Amino acid sequence: MTNTPTGTVSSIVVDHTCVNADQIPQAYLDQARQLDVLFAHQSVGGNIMEGIADLQSQNWTRYHIDVAYNEPASWHDTHDGIGHRTDGFCCNFQPERKVSGFDNLIRSVGFGQKVDVAFMKFCYVDFICRDWWGQIPAQEVWETYRQAMEALEADYPNVTFVWWTAPLHSYYCNDEKALYNGLIRNYCIANGKVLFDLAAIESHDPEGNPVLDGSGYEALYTGYTTDGGHLNEVGRQRVARALWWLLAAICGWQAS
Repeated sequence: MTNTPTGTVSSIVVDHTCVNADQIPQAYLDQARQLDVLFAHQSVGGNIMEGIADLQSQNWTRYHIDVAYNEPASWHDTHDGIGHRTDGFCCNFQPERKVSGFDNLIRSVGFGQKVDVAFMKFCYVDFICRDWWGQIPAQEVWETYRQAMEALEADYPNVTFVWWTAPLHSYYCNDEKALYNGLIRNYCIANGKVLFDLAAIESHDPEGNPVLDGSGYEALYTGYTTDGGHLNEVGRQRVARALWWLLAAICGWQAS
């Protein structure tokens, strides 16, 4: 773990207004790359990490960072950077098991003793099906996630846990996601949490205009995707820039 103070970080909200990473001073990017970060995810998370690689290839001086995929917690003994993983995190359509998988990574696999920052991400399909039919109630997923995150924050005070809104789809099943995302936004703002508002980042076009689906729910902007759910090159780089903003903010940077 680094000497960067974490765990006691005050409220931070990273949303669609936080995608211009060129604003971040170099000194804070340098601090951010020294953080030890755990990111548990499935496919859209892989898109985001591709965006991190894109930015690094475009401007290595500003955006280089060590990245490891499915490495053990001990990787952080000799490396700073982002350890991202799908192993041990369960699979799509089972959000409750993703929560328990993340909890297990922190508590039993050992990441809680190794990292400065930790977060997990649901998938846009996690609010569609249970046993392949019917929708998973957003309130139920939220309560499971909230209770686990609160317990982790209490038990690992030196780790900054980042709460994430759920990713969206361009045209279907955004109603439960909208309910879930509203619950998490309200709670995080009211309780001083660190929030990465992925849904807001996805649901605003490059000019900052909100994007809605045919039912009036916030939706993934079609210019950020080729299949309605996963992120294309434009979308993944947009989220990657916001992720750098998040890490810099955790290190103490405040945009003017």
